[in-house]
Amino acid sequence: IGAGGMFKSLVHRMDSDGRVSRLTENRRQRAPWEKNTLAELRSGSVEQAIASYVQRDRIISHSDPVELRERLAADWLAARQVRPQVAMVAYTNHDVQALNQAARALLDQQGQLGRRRVTIAGIEWAKGDLIICTKNNRALGLTNGTRGTVTRATRRALTIQTTDNRTLTVPRDYLDRGHASHGYAATGHKSQGATINGEAFVLASEYVSREWMYVAMSRAKDASRIYIDTLDRDPDTAVPLSPAQQHDAAILDLHDLASRSAAHTLATDQRPIGDPDRLDRNDLRRHLNRQQLMDAPDRARAATHHAQKERADRGIGRGR
Repeated sequence: IGAGGMFKSLVHRMDSDGRVSRLTENRRQRAPWEKNTLAELRSGSVEQAIASYVQRDRIISHSDPVELRERLAADWLAARQVRPQVAMVAYTNHDVQALNQAARALLDQQGQLGRRRVTIAGIEWAKGDLIICTKNNRALGLTNGTRGTVTRATRRALTIQTTDNRTLTVPRDYLDRGHASHGYAATGHKSQGATINGEAFVLASEYVSREWMYVAMSRAKDASRIYIDTLDRDPDTAVPLSPAQQHDAAILDLHDLASRSAAHTLATDQRPIGDPDRLDRNDLRRHLNRQQLMDAPDRARAATHHAQKERADRGIGRGR
């Protein structure tokens, strides 16, 4: 798969010969609507997918990024008390660390972490901490991706109980080299291929693409929620926005992010700039108000088609 778009190009060229196998059924998610929504997101029907998430209150927004992360961590903790297998997913390592800190602070407040603390390579550890290892070491039984819970923390080593029920020792030398971190949250890239037998709490950022959002929102069997920060004032007039307006702005921002594709394309396969299948946020702002998103995805589709026709009639191009 790799960079350059060659794999995607070969798929399109070989498809007509019947030599391509396609994913036609999603067996991970339990709710039929969530399976359908992910199929829409995967196929590029972004406004339909966003509308489905809005209808079911799966998009959470806040104008303060710190409070948004704290809300996400609090929701994660509440779900964890019902079913242990839950996950927090973010795009950047910086956001992962911030979510780790927020979750750890909540656990500490509830007395779920041991009193004895050790700090190694700038990371504080205690009994009860979740850990993820990031470097293979066969002698220690550790691999890149080994997860577990700290059962004992000393200056020399951590004793951990892994998710596959092994008791391992993580020595200080391994930790000093930066090969382990708190494991409450993970990047979307590290979550690829994983199945969460519970819920996922996803933090959006400016780097999100349609492919990344699909991966992040398709890990959990029970439910996935996405959290996004938003503006508290109109960028043009500086007038404060109401909570409903802030949420509307967040929905539009998420639509923009999910409309971007991170997939590489060969130059020979690229469409012209005036591609009528692409929509920008102005189309959505003009023709897609909150009630349309809340009430029916079909209205969203009709509205965006109307926008395309208006633009075509006026002879306006697609450049942003």
